[in-house]
Amino acid sequence: STYVDVFLNDPEFDRNVSNLYNDITWAPLPWMKLALETQFPIADSESEFREFAGNITLMPSDSTESSFGYRQLNNHPILEDSNQITVRTYSRISESWGIGFYQRWELDEGNLAVQQYSLYHDFDSWTGSLGFLIRDNNDRKDELGLMLNFTLKDFPSVRLPLTVDSE
Repeated sequence: STYVDVFLNDPEFDRNVSNLYNDITWAPLPWMKLALETQFPIADSESEFREFAGNITLMPSDSTESSFGYRQLNNHPILEDSNQITVRTYSRISESWGIGFYQRWELDEGNLAVQQYSLYHDFDSWTGSLGFLIRDNNDRKDELGLMLNFTLKDFPSVRLPLTVDSE
C-alpha cells in the first residue's frame, strides 16, 4: 500500500499533504514474512521527518515464532530521533502455555532500552499473560513494571430470538 493524506485543516503541522507512506508485506514462504514501512516528506511543510521500519518474522517450528526488526526515525517534530533494533520471540510450551520475550536496543545511545518477559496461558476463548518489564531511561530513573494482559480470541456469538407472530 502506498498512500498520502490530504488535509483540509491540519491542526498539528499546518500541512496540506502528509508524508508519502509505504506499507509492504511479502511472505515468500509459509514460515517467513518480510515487512517494510516507510514515510518520506513529499511537500513543503514544517514537518520534514522520515521513518523506516523493516521486520522479518520467522517460524522455524509450529511452536516458535521469532521476529527481528530495525527502525529509524529522523527529524520528527515531537518524537526523539531513533535508531533501534528489536527482537521478539514466542514459544508455545504446551497446548495452553507459552513464554515470550521482547528486547529493544537503542543504537544511538548504546543501551538495551526495553526488556520484557511474559508467561501466557490459553483459556480457550481468551488468553491471559503475566509479564515483567525493565526500561532503561538513560539519565533518568529506570522503570520496572508488572503487566497483566487479557486478550479475547473468539468474540462470543449472540443470537436474538427474532420471531414475528402473524396472528
